[in-house]
This record gives sequence, structure tokens and C-alpha cells, in this order.
Amino acid sequence: MASKSTSRLLPVPAFLLLALLLLSF
Repeated sequence: MASKSTSRLLPVPAFLLLALLLLSF
């Protein structure tokens, strides 16, 4: 169960980082 939770949370921060990079540009 914990593994699934982490897998679902992983794409969230990654997308946020990408958005920040795009905003930086």
C-alpha cells in the first residue's frame, strides 16, 4: 500500500518542478 502511495506522490512534485522551470524561463 505504501509503495502505491509513493508512486502516486512521485509525479506530483515532478510536475511542480517542471512548472517552476517553465516559469523560470
